[in-house]
Amino acid sequence: METIAREDLVPQGCCVDLHVHHELPVFGPFLARSLHRLPPAHAETEGCGVLGYALYTWSFPTRRAGAAEILSMVRRLRARAARPLITDGASLRSHLAGGRGTAGFLCLEGLRFLDDPSSLEALVRAGVVAVQPVHFWDNAYAHSYRFGLVPVSEVGLTGLGRELLCEIERLGLLLDLAHMNRATMDEVLARFRGPVLCSHTGLTSLRETTRNLPDAIASEIFRRGGLVGVTPWRRLLPRFRGTGLAAWNDAFVRTVEALVALGGEHGVALGSDRGAPLLVPPSFLAPPNVAQLQRVLESSTGIIGLGEALFGGNAVRFLLQQVPVRSQCQEYYHGGPRCRKLPTITTSRDRC
Repeated sequence: METIAREDLVPQGCCVDLHVHHELPVFGPFLARSLHRLPPAHAETEGCGVLGYALYTWSFPTRRAGAAEILSMVRRLRARAARPLITDGASLRSHLAGGRGTAGFLCLEGLRFLDDPSSLEALVRAGVVAVQPVHFWDNAYAHSYRFGLVPVSEVGLTGLGRELLCEIERLGLLLDLAHMNRATMDEVLARFRGPVLCSHTGLTSLRETTRNLPDAIASEIFRRGGLVGVTPWRRLLPRFRGTGLAAWNDAFVRTVEALVALGGEHGVALGSDRGAPLLVPPSFLAPPNVAQLQRVLESSTGIIGLGEALFGGNAVRFLLQQVPVRSQCQEYYHGGPRCRKLPTITTSRDRC
């Protein structure tokens, strides 16, 4: 049997969730002012936890916030945060060493608000670690898996999107492929040399929907050392065989097994999308059920340690390797003692 070595820094029972929402503005502009709050209690974990705080940036066509407004929101969030925020490798190591409580890193979900790629620099200074360029609708940079009721575009990045990609790479940000259409994902993976993940998804080979990842894309993410976060949303999981929590567990396990078969034993993770109206049973991510999922996965795959890797170890390893790259940019911005100039990347036809 194969064994996945435990990360020494990961406390026993530590849970990492790549995608947790702040209060989601399901009515667009009408609830926009609630967005500065941190996730509600259902996003908490027992023991030590790390959450990817997805900052929903008003992707609705009826409302467009500017970069200055989003920056103000991020700064307010940091000022009011009751939990530690992870901005670099040192802060992540410090949190894990403490062995308790919940910390998070900030990800912008949708960059429709961004008028110019250069505006990202201020957001990185404010603490943003990851970006997801598109959400429900196409924008000036890239194309979504769907555009309202309009058929999915077969176009990838725009010219401005290629400039954005270079800026994301220069700043050392994590790039989240979630919600991109296939053409955009293909082009991003061909051009981008930085760290990649898809924070909350399923597989098209198990559930045919443009929102899920094709097997080839998932394999490429794993080949590059990236993460694929599995969501328990029913519409992205395989067709249920039965009812109740057991059916949810079965569909989730089948997705993880398929990702492992694609080479993802060190790259599969949890991306629950908690906080969005997904109607997932509350007990699904309760510690007793997580322990049950871990046992089932290790038995079905024959990989000892896969359960802990899925719910924590893989994501921690990725973040420890990749977030320090971004912290070097912060040292430059803040004029720290190890200050260094950021690399200059010029746009070319093939890649950044």
